[in-house]
Amino acid sequence: MSRLAEIRDRLNAGKVVLLDGAVGTELDRRGFSTQRPGWSAAAIREAPELLLAIHREYVAAGAQIITANTFRTQRYALRETCYRDEWNALTREAVDIARAASGGCAVGGSWAPMEDCYYPSRTPVKAELEKTHQQHLEALLLAGVDVLLVESANNLQELEIVSRLAGQVQTPTVISLLTNGSGELLSGDRLQVGIERVLELVHPLALCVNCVDPRAGESLMKRLKPLCGEIAIGIYANTSACFIGDDDIGWEPTDAEDPARYGQYAERWREAGACLMGGCCGTTPEHIRAIKSVVHDVVQTNDEESMKNW
Repeated sequence: MSRLAEIRDRLNAGKVVLLDGAVGTELDRRGFSTQRPGWSAAAIREAPELLLAIHREYVAAGAQIITANTFRTQRYALRETCYRDEWNALTREAVDIARAASGGCAVGGSWAPMEDCYYPSRTPVKAELEKTHQQHLEALLLAGVDVLLVESANNLQELEIVSRLAGQVQTPTVISLLTNGSGELLSGDRLQVGIERVLELVHPLALCVNCVDPRAGESLMKRLKPLCGEIAIGIYANTSACFIGDDDIGWEPTDAEDPARYGQYAERWREAGACLMGGCCGTTPEHIRAIKSVVHDVVQTNDEESMKNW
């Protein structure tokens, strides 16, 4: 059985699948600055060995899906950088790096909002959304990703566009939403409406939340469960809580910076129905290892076995 088929079967059976953790904040933590406008995309050319090492450590920690560093390889995201005409090549190179590290794990292609995730008000007009997301989807498919990983979807209009595009291709898709403190989409659009539209347009492998306060994870899982029916649900949280002001974003560290504490939160998410779990901003390979150590129906792969094809 292929790794992807195993993942699909486990999610359909309500069993746990481990996603990896953060890449951007790990690059920063290890000395590679991920500043605007290129964010993490520059590492594909300027620090490929570091990027490879991060992916490999997530595989060794137990991740069954690793995420290629394509979060900011869209044409629109690179328009003010020296890579503005190389978005397609960068997408392919990012997937190649992840594949080289995968040891047989599935490779997910990150598919992000076109603008800053935490400012849905900056979302471009519909025509630009449709054009750029179509281009990014085509680049991910040409690069050969196993899973399309729609991340941090923060508003209804963009969510509908990417869901419609995902529903037109055969590659399996995970849809992950970014919510506010009230549990609605960050834009203020209702979570229930967003999920209903997703499920009308695509049949995802899983429907998740990401980049959220880990302390809110249990309640979010309890909210997602009845809305998603038979679709697997999941979460990959931050290690910090986010506060959005008029002009900037503020972050407050939480106790989930400690991997052991993050693992304890993961136990609660699992009890509330989460099947797909991993980490977002601030998490490390140790956070993924902590989930694996406490959630007992994770496949206990041998780390050396995972690494043998490197």
